[in-house]
Order: sequence, then structure tokens, then C-alpha cells
Amino acid sequence: MQTASHCIDEISKLGHKIGYHYENLANHNGNAEAAMNEFKSHLSLFRNRWDIQSISMHGSPFSRFNNSKMWINQDASEFDLFDVSALSPLEEFLYLTDTGGHWNNPKYNIRDTINSDMNSKYTFKSTNSLIDDIKNNRLPKLLMINIHPRRWSDNPWICFLESSLQHCKNPIKYSVKLLFDLT
Repeated sequence: MQTASHCIDEISKLGHKIGYHYENLANHNGNAEAAMNEFKSHLSLFRNRWDIQSISMHGSPFSRFNNSKMWINQDASEFDLFDVSALSPLEEFLYLTDTGGHWNNPKYNIRDTINSDMNSKYTFKSTNSLIDDIKNNRLPKLLMINIHPRRWSDNPWICFLESSLQHCKNPIKYSVKLLFDLT
């Protein structure tokens, strides 16, 4: 079985950019100082291996803490980074995420979103349909695919377990989204 680091290495070797999908504020129950210290530490570790230029917050749907709030008193540009949410005004930018075990399903996606009209123009029934659109150049030139490495494995048993877990979590996430404003 390949590690997430090995897979990220392979993606990087293909010439793709690697970003940091952080959830530090949720990890530290809203403690901004501890969150920023962890962020800096992780960023340093990642940059020892990859050229990290962008960040995207993890939605952390079962936390009351919105990870993007850790940038209230700091700017990502201080770390030579750009926040993906800042790209949302770009008309030709498509942000895809595997959140909830689906590609851009807003029903199960609480916070892993950007404000872009482009996202509503594309739907994918499966990973294979996404791959087909990529191979046939049917997607915009500016494309970010935000993946959660633990969901991807060469081991069918791990894929089954992860998919089963997502199908159990999704109705809860949908209910949370309906009942609470987690922005």
C-alpha cells in the first residue's frame, strides 16, 4: 500500500501544485495561537518535501470552529501563500473537492466551498466521469482538486470502509447544515 506522502510525491512529479488543506483551529478548539503554531509547524514540514504555495481550509463539519477564522489577525501572504477562497472571484476557476465522498455535492459539504459560479456548472456522477472530462479538456484551465488522501487507497477494503463511513456521516452533516449556521 502506498502512503499519502508517496501519492502526493507522484502528483507533484506530474507538475501539479500541492497545497495545504488545514484544520488547525478546529484541532485546537478555537485557540488561535495554538492553531497558528501548529499551522506553521505543519507548513514547515510540508515545505521540506513540496513547494506549498496555496492553502484551503478543511470544513471540519463536526466542529463549531470555522478554520478560516484563524486568518482574522494574520494574512496567508505573510507565509508566501494564497488562500484558495481568495481565488473565488475568478470566473474561470473551478474548485473540486471529494468532501462527503462525492465531487462537489453541496448537500454534504458544509464549509469546503468557495464562492464561485463556476462550481455550479459542473457535476460529476463518478470519479471516472471527472477523469473523462479532464482527459477530454472539458474543464477550465484553472482547476483545483482538493482531496482527502485517507479516502483514496489501492486496497479495496480500505476504500469500502471509507465509503461506508462517509455514507453514515453524510446524513448527519446534512442535518447539521440545515439546523446550524456554521459559517
